[in-house]
Amino acid sequence: MTIGFQGHHSDKMRISYKREGDGFQCDALCDNGFTYSVFFRNERPPAQHTRLGFSALHARSLWLLDQLKDRFHKVHVDNLYMSAKFAKGAWNLPTKVMVGGVTRTNDRGLPNHVLQEPVKKEQHLSVHGTIKAAVLEGDKDCPQLVALSIYDVKPVHFLTMHAESICWIQKKRPVWNPVKRCLDDITFLRCNVNNDYNFKMNAVDIADQLRNNYRMDHWLRNRKWWWSIYLWGMGVLLTNAYLVYRKLQDDAGVPNSRRLSHYDFLLEVGTAWVSANEEDIRQVRRRNRCKRKSSDAERSDSGSDNEDDRPQHTNDPSPCKKPKATSTFVTPSKPTVAPRVNDKGLHPQTGALRVRINHFNTFHCPQPIMNTETCCQLHRWALGRKNGCHGQMREKLLNCSICGVNLCIDCFKTFHTVEDLVAVKEDMKKQFLKAAGK
Repeated sequence: MTIGFQGHHSDKMRISYKREGDGFQCDALCDNGFTYSVFFRNERPPAQHTRLGFSALHARSLWLLDQLKDRFHKVHVDNLYMSAKFAKGAWNLPTKVMVGGVTRTNDRGLPNHVLQEPVKKEQHLSVHGTIKAAVLEGDKDCPQLVALSIYDVKPVHFLTMHAESICWIQKKRPVWNPVKRCLDDITFLRCNVNNDYNFKMNAVDIADQLRNNYRMDHWLRNRKWWWSIYLWGMGVLLTNAYLVYRKLQDDAGVPNSRRLSHYDFLLEVGTAWVSANEEDIRQVRRRNRCKRKSSDAERSDSGSDNEDDRPQHTNDPSPCKKPKATSTFVTPSKPTVAPRVNDKGLHPQTGALRVRINHFNTFHCPQPIMNTETCCQLHRWALGRKNGCHGQMREKLLNCSICGVNLCIDCFKTFHTVEDLVAVKEDMKKQFLKAAGK
């Protein structure tokens, strides 16, 4: 995996063969797009593997394979990693990992009689489909290592420990027919080892593709190394969360029409994060205006008091100048109005009263109510405002010091503990009517 970075750092790598560009790189262990573990290449390789003679690349890869919890996993790797020595090292891990994949021909442990050399275009038909294979026997530390070469457009060489057989399988694919002017299915043969590699190899590419679909840093120039790695890690976590969501939907048998798409899933996560503890900017401005008005009123009051206490001088050097008469107008303070209780305001994440279920370092203290004309706002929300509907509950009322809502004693606990009040509105209505004797 590649993490793009435009700033300066000692561990920044020059990457000209990736679209992401220069930045940081890490080796990753993925399955169907889900990222299990990563190892950054700028970190020191594990010493327990380098002491055995493995390169830094293979030492990092063996560390990733050692993170697996179960034994006898089948892992497909790129031609950059695959070699006979690496296959032997993976098998000797406590997890007994069986690796396989396309390999290069130089110093990778391929036997000479398996190697195939490319031929000219005129001789291509004579060697197309040629298979050469060999099996390593007699080595207990690396049992059943298969070396395989297939001549397709050019010779392709494999090293694998999880090939149970080597055979041809029939495949179909649509091909354009210029005579019929439509797509026709044709049947062709493909080696089973090559087919497994084609369909099980690209787990890391799928993870990168899903992460890049709706990434949050498309328009950012990452000049801080920690910011670049943080955004990359956040994208990996969101991709893993989406794949877990899809797996749970598959297990539950939910049809695709009722599932969230990748975009909708990320939108829901982002909306929940933004609206979790965010306050409406209009409420902030309204509160600031009230603070400014109250501070101006206090300042004017203090100024008038100082003028009254100032001593009067009889010998005024300028008797022609008369003191100006000043009058101060104090804005009367309005009584505090309790927040409106409705379905929108009671939403646990986006409602104006979402603070009611927040008990972290917050104490919702009940306090007495001076206004005797008010009623329980939860009763009025559940039963309505009409006369005779028992929605005007005026007995044993308290006011919450944090929420500012007027509630009766019975509703105080329910209001501050039940997260989704809208879902239980009908049950509360029946309970209120039963208590009222209707």
